Amino acid sequence: VIFVSSVGVYSPSEKFVEEEGGSLSSSVSSNTDYLVTNDKSSGSSKIKSAEKHNVTILNKEEFISIFKVKTVDI
Repeated sequence: VIFVSSVGVYSPSEKFVEEEGGSLSSSVSSNTDYLVTNDKSSGSSKIKSAEKHNVTILNKEEFISIFKVKTVDI
């Protein structure tokens, strides 16, 4: 899981992923399952890379819905 954020701090969302057995990364690869962003249409390099590698791109609300978390801080 990669969280695209303008703040480079460890968030409760990242802690949730690790507690559930997931791993975090700062770069997109073919091993990445999800990229979570506030703006799916931003055209950032991470989003472009996620599209290239067929990574599922989620917004905050989709992440909350899929993983049944109360909130996401990104």
